[in-house]
Amino acid sequence: MSAGAFLAKAGLFLLLAGEALAVGTPEIKVVVYNLENYLNMTRRIDGRLRSDAGKPDEEKKAAVRIISDLHPDLLALMEIGDQ
Repeated sequence: MSAGAFLAKAGLFLLLAGEALAVGTPEIKVVVYNLENYLNMTRRIDGRLRSDAGKPDEEKKAAVRIISDLHPDLLALMEIGDQ
């Protein structure tokens, strides 16, 4: 990600946080979570390297469970990959 794209996303995140506080929300929960290579990439699956493999379903389910349990008001994700 370019520096400009990062700054734009960080600015949007801060704007949303500021808006939440401005409307009288007494407390907001901000969660920053690293999905650790959610993108398709070369992965070792069953002892073999496979190119363009997605994140294993068990890891996806674990990430969803953790984030759901935290009930964030604002969520920032890292290492999610491209569109």
